[in-house]
Amino acid sequence: MRSRTYVKGRISPLLAFALIAVSSFAMADPTLLGTTTDPTGVDGVVVDGTTYNVTFSTTTFNSPLYTQFAYNSQISFDATTSLAAALTSLGVTAFADVPVPAGAGIFLAVDNTFGLNNAAGCFHEFNPSPAEPPCSQARWFGPFSQFPVNSADDFGFYSNEPGGPASLFEAALFAPAAPTSVPEPAMLSLLTLGLAGVGFMRRRRNWFPLTIAASTSATPRGCFASGTVGHYGSSQDVKSASR
Repeated sequence: MRSRTYVKGRISPLLAFALIAVSSFAMADPTLLGTTTDPTGVDGVVVDGTTYNVTFSTTTFNSPLYTQFAYNSQISFDATTSLAAALTSLGVTAFADVPVPAGAGIFLAVDNTFGLNNAAGCFHEFNPSPAEPPCSQARWFGPFSQFPVNSADDFGFYSNEPGGPASLFEAALFAPAAPTSVPEPAMLSLLTLGLAGVGFMRRRRNWFPLTIAASTSATPRGCFASGTVGHYGSSQDVKSASR
């Protein structure tokens, strides 16, 4: 007497790939708050794997409500470069609807601590040496170091000399973004791919039943018959499937 037994895998390789890819790569693009000439913040700035919402301010600084970075630390450098990249990609060319005058610039302090700060910034014109990205072309750069902030009164428009061009100084306040339950398009696509893989594996199982001769010591239910089929169950298998 012979019996027909179906072999069940633990997880579809495609589903494992989809879940790993979703957790690693499904991130939203930065979103500009305000306009390209009068921005009030940027949501979705990713710094070392953490997503922040950034608020621009001339009145708030050294606040425990926002993340405080250590001056000249790696995460402070990464925060300025990520913010500069976001402002560049979003096409920001001015603040407060005021074009940057010749010889001036815009500087955004990121550390949220009194004393020296790192800053992201841009300038009115591009100078080849040193390289100064022009605000009018939405070319932002960071970090600018040794940016002193002694109080919130240090923010606003200031000139280095009487009657000279005024640069704008503002705080860029980073707050970790709250998790969202709304799936991103990339997440939906990858999950669809994974579910399609599950359906394929189930259909394949129905097409190719494994015939096993009945014996006095039956194979325990849920176990794999030796030498018949592999499975994706170990962490090494999941890593291989995600490559």
